[in-house]
Amino acid sequence: GSLHLVGVARAVGPEPAEWRAISPPFPHEGPAPYSGAKVTNHLLFAMARERAVRTGVDEAALFDGEGYLIEGARSNFVVALGDGSLATPNLRRGGVAGVAREILLDGLPELEEADLHRRTLGEVRELIAVNAVRGACPVVELDGKPVGDGVCGPVALRLRETLASAE
Repeated sequence: GSLHLVGVARAVGPEPAEWRAISPPFPHEGPAPYSGAKVTNHLLFAMARERAVRTGVDEAALFDGEGYLIEGARSNFVVALGDGSLATPNLRRGGVAGVAREILLDGLPELEEADLHRRTLGEVRELIAVNAVRGACPVVELDGKPVGDGVCGPVALRLRETLASAE
């Protein structure tokens, strides 16, 4: 009956310069009544973060049942597509409107929301996890396979600078 605030304390310490990620075997549930804020199904994010930790990676990329990238367990994503354009998953699929994501959408007119299917991620130049606390972190490996060239690229560096200048 009554509203409860649930939180999970997480240490904010040093992060690796480049992240590795997995995609857990369970799907993001998609849009919910309070989509845009991490107020629904906190268990999904906790389970995804725990699986990432147990696997020895830094992030869990959450896809919906149709195979579309929604968000990370602790970040949003920006993708540098093969044609050089920049995209972030469309919030209408149920992702969180993260602070860093919104700063980048405001500061980079070329960044657009898009539906990003799992099968297209093998062709991207860069995958960057963005978070207001951690900044822009290049994801150089997803599910044991390199993303792009497997190293931090120029888009990740540009996103870091954009977020740093917004402070």
